[in-house]
Amino acid sequence: MIAEKNKEKINLNNKEAFKNIRLATQSDFDYISRWLKEEFDKYGEGFWHNIKIINNFFLENQLFVYIYDNIAVGFITGPIDGPSILNVKKGYQRNGIGRKLFNHILIKAVEHLISVIEIECNPKSSINFWEKMGFSIEEKNNKILGYKVMKYNNKIVNNNPVEVSIKTYSEDIYRDKDTEPLVSVNLVAFLQDDDKVVFQKRLFLKKGKLFKEIDKDLVLSIRLSGKEIFFDKAKRPEAEKIGIKKSEHGYGYYIDYLKLIQSL
Repeated sequence: MIAEKNKEKINLNNKEAFKNIRLATQSDFDYISRWLKEEFDKYGEGFWHNIKIINNFFLENQLFVYIYDNIAVGFITGPIDGPSILNVKKGYQRNGIGRKLFNHILIKAVEHLISVIEIECNPKSSINFWEKMGFSIEEKNNKILGYKVMKYNNKIVNNNPVEVSIKTYSEDIYRDKDTEPLVSVNLVAFLQDDDKVVFQKRLFLKKGKLFKEIDKDLVLSIRLSGKEIFFDKAKRPEAEKIGIKKSEHGYGYYIDYLKLIQSL
């Protein structure tokens, strides 16, 4: 595997910071269900409407809880199938529990080399917290979602530098050649012994101007040392063959390396 784990300034060996966090038991889930329902009935907000989703995370061993005085006073769902849901029981908030739960999930994301974490902001008052956690916030389809692109360094041998130019477009480029690129990136990568041109850091390319834009396909133009090696939709099988990977949640694509194929 090319990508290395970036610790995101978290001490992964600091077990003391996460000693109150564990996988949820059936008893934990039942207790969480009760207080989510009670809070929704009383305040008209919270994640009670997502209880089926939370249950699915629990069944998949992706529901983590923060235990205080032998009860689950906070929870977060795993980053793998997102969006992640974080909630701390009223009366226990503003004690750093949410931050500890999020950092626990951040470590899980690094362990699985996940490219992007998605969360749902509910209530709106949580937006400030998520922005402090490094998330960008967008509203779409009556939902407020946040995303955080994970950063990874790649293992490389710093020989044989190669100039790489990448431009991304919406699929409008096929009918209008004057369509402006969404992103234009120039960087130096390094040709390795296995014919992979490896980037120093993972490159993430979102699908449109908005992060959750899913209406149109992303088109890539890739040049190595001035020679175009790819111009097509990023979802094509040919794109995957040269190293273009689809991110979680359909947000976009990421590249750790470009594989040189003789036919190209």
